[in-house]
Amino acid sequence: MKPHLPAWFHALLATCALLMAVPGLAVAQNAAVTPRAGTLNFVPYEVTDSNYGGMRVATLLIPAGWGASSQVRWDYTSANYPLHVYVHIQSPDAKMWIDILPMDVVYWMDRMGQSTPIGQRAFGAVYAPNLGIEQAMQRLVVQPARGNMPGFQITSKRPVDPARMAAAFNLPDLRGEAMTMHARYTKNGAPADEDFFTFYRAAETLSYTGPQGTGHEYHRRLMLSHSVGAIDGLLPSAYPLLGTIVGSIRPDEAYQRHVQAVKAHITAQHAAAMKRGYDSIAAAGQLSRSISAKNDALLASMQRQRAAQNSADSTRRAAELGSSSVDGFSQYLRGTTRMADPYWGTSERDSNFSQHWTDGQGNYRASNDASFNPNVGAGGGATWQRMETR
Repeated sequence: MKPHLPAWFHALLATCALLMAVPGLAVAQNAAVTPRAGTLNFVPYEVTDSNYGGMRVATLLIPAGWGASSQVRWDYTSANYPLHVYVHIQSPDAKMWIDILPMDVVYWMDRMGQSTPIGQRAFGAVYAPNLGIEQAMQRLVVQPARGNMPGFQITSKRPVDPARMAAAFNLPDLRGEAMTMHARYTKNGAPADEDFFTFYRAAETLSYTGPQGTGHEYHRRLMLSHSVGAIDGLLPSAYPLLGTIVGSIRPDEAYQRHVQAVKAHITAQHAAAMKRGYDSIAAAGQLSRSISAKNDALLASMQRQRAAQNSADSTRRAAELGSSSVDGFSQYLRGTTRMADPYWGTSERDSNFSQHWTDGQGNYRASNDASFNPNVGAGGGATWQRMETR
């Protein structure tokens, strides 16, 4: 498989749709901020790359008091898809969480003689001719993330409108398919529910010419992958936060330039190694050594760029949170209506119902009966407040 350099990275960083969940990854608590009455505050979180002196990869907003962690991994054998970033966000009691999951790639070729076994990786992509979205999502997104959890099973799956999903991530030109899967398993002895989402981009054709003539590779990328999960039946309470978090992701421009520079170096080094007659394994080893030797120079250059980037106005990112992408995101997920929530500021509720009530403890009740009032006959239990359309 020959390396290529398509213009994919902007979409990659725009969603951080990359590295698989890492078992045992520690969760670093964000500094607590007391929410104002009637709303839920969000605070900025930076994804950084410890491989390059803590460079900022991207920023996003998380609920105040929640924990967040991230990890950045490089695959120097892949010029197309070298960067893998994982982001995990969870509530203080660890009962709700949101993950930004990996981009992955399926490829196949039109020439005979492919030596890679079906299902195996080569240069950062999985060889799987004409793999459909359902199998691709199950094998490359859901099972790697949660397949080792006790009692794991996928209980439902359905297509998602790909145009609405792409627009929600500010990528309206994407073409392909989208799907969601619901998984159930046991986490720390409690029943857990988690919804996964992914976008399977239409096939991209890459041409190359070699001793045997001109051939073609076909790549399909699993992009925008993410999940929202909870235990103890709290999954509906986590959904109102999902659109704000994902819609707030902003890539760092200096880091994008850095990745492009590393990709160009990988491509050049790999081509040189192959030209010298290395087989693919030897070429990969030679490439890793070359990258390591160049690391200090790359790091110094990128640190200078990062210092300049740090002077950017952070309020610009906060101002962008009111964009239509947040609304579009929550709408494509479930067909919801944005409600004025007396406890949390706003909440996305099921648009199949006209009446919505909340008790401020993460519990909601819905009805199409205009006379419905859950306080009637409550017997001194929770106090429910009616939510109005925002």
